[in-house]
Amino acid sequence: MGNYDHGSLADSVTRGNGYEGERVLHSFSQIDNIPKKIPFNKNLKLRFEVVVPFEEFNRININGEYSNTRNLASGTIRTLDGSLARKRGLKAYVIEVIEVEGMEFTYDTERIEFVRSLGFEISDTVVFFEDKNCNWEEETARFLEYIQTYDEKVRPHLSHMIDGLVIKYNRLALREELGYTSKHPRWALAYKFSSLDAITTLRDIVIQVGKTGQLTPVGELTPVEIGGTTNSRATLHNFKNISLKDIRVGDQVLLARAKDVIPQVIKSYPDLRTGKEFVFEIPPVCPECGGPLEYSGENLFCRGMNCEPQKLGKLEHFVSRNAMNIQGIGEKTIETLYENGILQDFSDIYNLKHHREAITSFEGFGTTTFNKLIKEVEKSKNQSLNNVLYSLSINHIGETASKDLAKVFSSMEEILQLAENPAKLNTKILSLDNFGEKMANEFVSYFTNKDNVELVKRLLNHGLTMQAAKPLTASKAVLKDKVFVITGTFSRDRKAFKSEIESFGGKVTGSVSKKTDYLLMGAGVEGKTKHTDALNLGIKILSEEDYLELIK
Repeated sequence: MGNYDHGSLADSVTRGNGYEGERVLHSFSQIDNIPKKIPFNKNLKLRFEVVVPFEEFNRININGEYSNTRNLASGTIRTLDGSLARKRGLKAYVIEVIEVEGMEFTYDTERIEFVRSLGFEISDTVVFFEDKNCNWEEETARFLEYIQTYDEKVRPHLSHMIDGLVIKYNRLALREELGYTSKHPRWALAYKFSSLDAITTLRDIVIQVGKTGQLTPVGELTPVEIGGTTNSRATLHNFKNISLKDIRVGDQVLLARAKDVIPQVIKSYPDLRTGKEFVFEIPPVCPECGGPLEYSGENLFCRGMNCEPQKLGKLEHFVSRNAMNIQGIGEKTIETLYENGILQDFSDIYNLKHHREAITSFEGFGTTTFNKLIKEVEKSKNQSLNNVLYSLSINHIGETASKDLAKVFSSMEEILQLAENPAKLNTKILSLDNFGEKMANEFVSYFTNKDNVELVKRLLNHGLTMQAAKPLTASKAVLKDKVFVITGTFSRDRKAFKSEIESFGGKVTGSVSKKTDYLLMGAGVEGKTKHTDALNLGIKILSEEDYLELIK
């Protein structure tokens, strides 16, 4: 619960046992979508749901330390280090308005809209049976269809975990009349979704070698359905995780899945063992290339210089959309070029134009396709520094970290020059927010490795600019500080709009609030939540054509 007094966030308490909770203002106040000041000078009490978005969970939970987003959110908000709430990207959504001092409301939706106008993000609310003269048979059918299809149609597209819907009476006087039982209100009930976990048999453990050389144990399972999806494989994260949880081949295990998070084995059931189960043995060398293995933290890495899965994985990542964005050279093409000795490292991509005869002889590769590919390769030479850094597959340096680094380095040449003094390079990196020793060490290690430096220099010699994006000029900053929400179907991918808006100085958020300047709306969402929220708040709604006029 959050308590605001005289327009300022004054206190925050967890739900606890229902009667008494922990004071967590030090953490709650660090959540970036929580207003610290509001334009309401009396007492306001709100109940929030604190969540970890799936994107943040995937970033944080690389080693499988946390079983689900709910446990991570709960542990983070209660920790003594309040800054973790910000570092872990927690979000808070209002789920109940408890008190608005000095104001009278007839319906809960009125309170919700008032609170939304103060700058809070609120869980989506849909009203049924609003008109007492409505066709009750039709409205009942609409209501039942909504709750019964939400799990399949809406839940997979949410940014965070939910386990059901809450159905409430809207009229506040009726709530008062119905009152409470000893455990819950009589005016509300929960509609639970199907479980996102199941018990199955761990039939085997195989090892995948990733583009960084990390060895990841993957469980082969007796197929089991979770949330409408059949799962036969699941991550076991790392070998320490297997040991700590005493997971053995042949065990009955609990499998969990959430949105696009890879299915993961949560725990085993030792009491169900038959005696045929056995402990998985960690290989002494890389199972792919026979190269030496080395631990870095809790993860095991292959340090072999000629490990094929690493080479292929890095090449596939290099050309991917969010890296160098070279279209027309997918996984199968890379494998073909690699097997034929044409493609061995990143720099070879810029020599493909010299292999016209060989490449056009491959199945599916005619002259037209080849010419398009070479055009894409040449275009990629102008990718900005942050894209290049991300494309290099440096351990612990993801897309966000690459963007941050490109704010303090003007070019690849500057990085190479600073790398001649590793301590100086390390100090500059650690000056960045959210950069710890591990990330800094991996970055410095990459650019002090002779082979890596030679590879980067070959890329420079091929004409890659590798310059940081220049600060926006007045003519380019046409969307400076403007906040957009994007919804619906367009002529191109939403990510393209997001990147373009950011390139013009704007910002894209996930939900409509009073801070939103524009709703960029495509087809198929008229009358949906974001559209109605924008209408209610008087926010300007743009079609794709309107948007193109705006950025001219």
